[in-house]
Amino acid sequence: MKKKILLLSVFLLGIILLFYFKRVLILDSEIFGKYEFINKDGSNGFLNTPTKNDVLILQKSLNFKSNYWGTGKYEIEKTFLNTRINLFYMDEFGGGQITFNIEKSIFGSDVRISINKDLNKYYYKI
Repeated sequence: MKKKILLLSVFLLGIILLFYFKRVLILDSEIFGKYEFINKDGSNGFLNTPTKNDVLILQKSLNFKSNYWGTGKYEIEKTFLNTRINLFYMDEFGGGQITFNIEKSIFGSDVRISINKDLNKYYYKI
């Protein structure tokens, strides 16, 4: 009986880890592409984020284009817990940097860049 409980526990832990790694481990090829920011309520959750619809294009050359941030470079940081993107851009004060988490849905391949998770603001890959 104890052996069955142990096997069931190991099986369930394996399933949980599989879903976790599927969500956290994102390949570079899944990150490149075009993202659309949709702000349905028009509010601004915090400073330095788009308040209207925006398109962000991440190129393989580690350059990006955006209506809101302009052009610049980006880098991807991968850790055990998450994947982040750092955008480096120029603004009226000189250079700027902003960091967001990159997420992937558990039951699909939808990749999105989290701008403000509490306010449900994301760049969705299109």
